[in-house]
Amino acid sequence: MQGADYLEREHLLNVLQSNKNINLTKHEGMIDGKYNRIFEFEVRGKTYQIEWWVNVSYLSLGELTVVFDDISIDGCWPNRFKNNINFLNQKETIAVLPLEEYAKTNQWE
Repeated sequence: MQGADYLEREHLLNVLQSNKNINLTKHEGMIDGKYNRIFEFEVRGKTYQIEWWVNVSYLSLGELTVVFDDISIDGCWPNRFKNNINFLNQKETIAVLPLEEYAKTNQWE
């Protein structure tokens, strides 16, 4: 969102393309002459879909749907992962998708 009151398509696409652990398999555009708003991507062996709208978007995994209006990649909060995708709604984190684990050490095992 970056200061705007809406989620720009370019911002969403930049986030989904910014980390090597995100495999963007489909993104919105024209399919069979019709406008498509679906972004599909894989993280850690799971396939997720985002239905993008400028004022609100939907993250789906199977039957689970999360409504969000902003997205970012950030560090280790609230888990022990090196990177996470954070989904926000009205500036509050509502979902965290782990991307990359820290190297395992004997200290935490």
